[in-house]
Amino acid sequence: MLSLFVRVNTSFCRYRSASAAALSLLLLSAAAVAQTPAPPPGPRFPRAKTSVRLIGCATATRTSSLKIDRRDPTRIDGFGRLVDLPLKSAVQEAVRADCAELRSQFGIRAPLFFVDEETSPNAVAIDYPLDKRFPDGTVLFGKKLFEREYSKGRFGIPTTIAHEFAHIMQYKRKFPAMTTKWQELHADFLAGWFTAHRARFWPDNSDPNVSARTVYESGDYQFNNPQHHGTREERFAAFRAGYKLNREDVADASFVYTKGLEYIQSRGARIERANRLGSTGDPDIPFYRNRAAKQ
Repeated sequence: MLSLFVRVNTSFCRYRSASAAALSLLLLSAAAVAQTPAPPPGPRFPRAKTSVRLIGCATATRTSSLKIDRRDPTRIDGFGRLVDLPLKSAVQEAVRADCAELRSQFGIRAPLFFVDEETSPNAVAIDYPLDKRFPDGTVLFGKKLFEREYSKGRFGIPTTIAHEFAHIMQYKRKFPAMTTKWQELHADFLAGWFTAHRARFWPDNSDPNVSARTVYESGDYQFNNPQHHGTREERFAAFRAGYKLNREDVADASFVYTKGLEYIQSRGARIERANRLGSTGDPDIPFYRNRAAKQ
């Protein structure tokens, strides 16, 4: 009987020891799991479409943002699709030269792409760099707008390009919060300055009269539209002010940027005079003089 008790007691002790060991091993495993960092999450796939901010455009639009399809980056929802225009070599060279000079003068890095726009003719600047070599944004020039301006004498094209590159400059320099209208007039001011600057280094391929008409005709009277760009008279007045500044031998674009801010901040008298289209005209730009004579 005693030997049976000893055998049972010995087996129980062995069982208790084994259970304690198993429990200790379980606790150690739990502690190890608690101290082990969680595995990294799986890859995050980007959204199919990325919203980009519209930081400026040539004419008033009803939207302030566009979308780019990551699966097809040539597609710009809300505007159109990137295209290659079959331009004459001389025109291609002119566009390249204008873009290079604007990047140099405005201190920005942005490319220009042509778009077969689904909207009315327009050109826009966005904050998204379609070409990573140019991180400051992108200018999109509509095919219909390009063809329209080319048919009118083509000299409105570099002015429109300058207007959009001015928006990139505004974006990079954190343009102060103002309504769209004043941002656009400031871009017109810079475009006017560049138009005169361009006539200096490329006099045989410039016509400020055509450029002035392009800006004037881009004005609108959509006063209830948040994207209202300014009236025809206001836009022309801003363009003319920038143009004259270059004619006065002001060659520093950074200084011109600041003068443009001063212009729109003290906008009342100058713009009101332009709105009336008085009889004084502008001796530097025949279009204004001729139009004033017809009033």
